[in-house]
Amino acid sequence: FDESDLVRATLLAMPPKRRAALVLREVYGLEAAEAARVLGMSVAAFKMTLSRARVQFRQIYRAQEAHV
Repeated sequence: FDESDLVRATLLAMPPKRRAALVLREVYGLEAAEAARVLGMSVAAFKMTLSRARVQFRQIYRAQEAHV
């Protein structure tokens, strides 16, 4: 496993909505309002989803890293 494989595996282990929020923000650089519109949610809901996605990503990444 290299780091990109670990990131890919981590993203695939996440729920689709959280994964999408994280990718739209961190990979594509969308602003919160734009990403919220893409996902069909309010800006507040997007921000909460993104916050939870970041926490979950870190947890899954660390767990997967420990098994490599």
